[in-house]
Amino acid sequence: MSEHEERPEGEADADAADALARSRRESVKLDAPPPSSGELAPSVIVHGRKRRMRMIVIFGVLLVAGVVGALVIADRRATAKADARINLAWSSLSRCLVGEAIKPGERPSVRFRRIQLTAMAMPVDKRRGTDGEPWPATCAQHAYELDRALRDALRAEKQTVTQGGGPTPTAGRDLASTAEALAKTLHQTPKTDSIDLSADIERLFERASAEKMVTVPAPNVPLPPPPASPFDVDAYAAVKSLGNTNVSLDRLFSEPHGDRVLRLVATGESGAGTRLCVLDGLTARCTPTPEKVHAMGDLHLLTTVAEGGAPLFYTGKRGAGGIFRGDDGERIDAMLTFGGVSRKDRSVLLVGPNVTVADDDYEVEHKKENKKEKKKEEEKSPDSRFKLLVGRPGVAPVVTPLPLPEGAEVGPHVATILWDQLLWKARKEQKTHLFAQKIAEDGSLGSATDVGLTEWQTIERGEIVPAIEGCRTGAGIVIRLGSSAHHLAFLGNDGTWKPPVRAGGMNGAMTCRTSGGLEATMTSMSSREKATTWRVGIDQNRCTPQGCHTDHASIEMSSDLAAPDNGQLAAIDLDGRVLLVWTAGVRGGLRMRLAPIRDLAQYPDVVLFDDQLVSGKNAGQTVLRDFVLFGQEGWALLVLDTTSGVLMLKIDKGGSFAPPAVSF
Repeated sequence: MSEHEERPEGEADADAADALARSRRESVKLDAPPPSSGELAPSVIVHGRKRRMRMIVIFGVLLVAGVVGALVIADRRATAKADARINLAWSSLSRCLVGEAIKPGERPSVRFRRIQLTAMAMPVDKRRGTDGEPWPATCAQHAYELDRALRDALRAEKQTVTQGGGPTPTAGRDLASTAEALAKTLHQTPKTDSIDLSADIERLFERASAEKMVTVPAPNVPLPPPPASPFDVDAYAAVKSLGNTNVSLDRLFSEPHGDRVLRLVATGESGAGTRLCVLDGLTARCTPTPEKVHAMGDLHLLTTVAEGGAPLFYTGKRGAGGIFRGDDGERIDAMLTFGGVSRKDRSVLLVGPNVTVADDDYEVEHKKENKKEKKKEEEKSPDSRFKLLVGRPGVAPVVTPLPLPEGAEVGPHVATILWDQLLWKARKEQKTHLFAQKIAEDGSLGSATDVGLTEWQTIERGEIVPAIEGCRTGAGIVIRLGSSAHHLAFLGNDGTWKPPVRAGGMNGAMTCRTSGGLEATMTSMSSREKATTWRVGIDQNRCTPQGCHTDHASIEMSSDLAAPDNGQLAAIDLDGRVLLVWTAGVRGGLRMRLAPIRDLAQYPDVVLFDDQLVSGKNAGQTVLRDFVLFGQEGWALLVLDTTSGVLMLKIDKGGSFAPPAVSF
């Protein structure tokens, strides 16, 4: 029968019945109980076991991963905690030692040294840390903590022992060992505020940088004292100095009489290095001396200079070796000189004893040993005891006897010329008087004026410092008459002399100023060192035409800051206040105090010059050999003799200080 032929109706029904029966039989089989394990096929059993093993492995991996992850997290937390401890310990130590973060190019040892300079003069109670120890000893606690933190974090080198029993040569080079060594030094060494710790500080910061220390805030650590801000030889690298290393203060001379400008002559080892410097408080100009005087040896400035005049150079004993013009080196004469003036028209007036002095003979006739010669000298008339030299450019000087009145005394320092005044000492009615004559523009002398009575007993004060000393301000001239009891005479700009006033036995430095009129101040000092303290006494005698007033101050400080000797201590008056300058011990630098005398003991020190710093590093020894202090009206000048040359530092009346701008 073909596919498309119709089947009989009976056969189709039979097929449908068979299909229904088969469906019922399958349904019955599904409801039957499961087969036993023995009836299962082996392949089905193997498949189930593999599935369970996979589940066990996956669970194990997840468990191990969880444990490892937990351990990693715990380790990271422990490492972070250790790092935080280390960074805080380092930051605390750094802050304690040097304060705020070190700037690029700045050496930590230099910052530490500058803080030491401040701390040396501070009372111990003013620099105590949280542990009660003074700075920098208080920093030991932070150094110890840094060492412990590094070792607890296993970040310290292990010290292996050599056969000889000691540590290996590389031991102690890590940050932990460096911090530990510094801690012991700070904790066990006395006076760490002044000892040299430069190498220790540099090594500490170098190791911290190598081990990549991170600085974090450490606000609970007190800052150290503020660092001082002194000058040093490095600061003068771009500043023109007075001279090179061949110039010393032994060959630096100033005029003995205070003027409105300060003149200095510095003789170099070779004459070509000699310079004349003129400073007026605003400018400073240094010029080489004329070639004509290069072979003359040390040059001195002994006489006054009128407005517009050029200074005079003196050689030998007070000009006995020769007197030369400062502008062109022209030789004027050779003459033992008591005083003189150089004027704007280049004329020169000098006064001295009426004796003959050869260029190479410094003895004066009135000092000869022959008694007969001395007696003849004493019998000379007053007109022949002194001589007056008048020199003009291009012509030979004219020397004439100086006609002084009867009673004028003979000898050095009893007559002089200061600016436009001829002054001399004479007896009148059995008492000593000061006389003055005004010098006119043409060089002629006016009539004599009896300035007044003095108790004048001439004191030899060396070849340079005269017994008749003067200073000039914009208000006039003050004359100090050297004796056991100084007297001062005042000449105002109106040409009127005031009678001398007694200043007492004050041999200190004299400075003058205009303060409601003419005022002169003598400042002297003394010092005494004991076992642990150093005491400085300051006396000032402030005088006006109405009289004098004396004040005293006593300063006590640590003996560590004591000047090595009185030659390293100077004091002057600066605009009504005491300026005290001294070399403070071995490592204290060059310091000053500037204050009214009654407040001087309470004022803090100011470090002017760090004598230990060279080429950005602590030299370990001073570069300052000596210094000299000059006082002017409204400012002062420090001249420093250093191994790098002669340097200048100007101090104004407000206490500011800086190298003057010098032109050459």
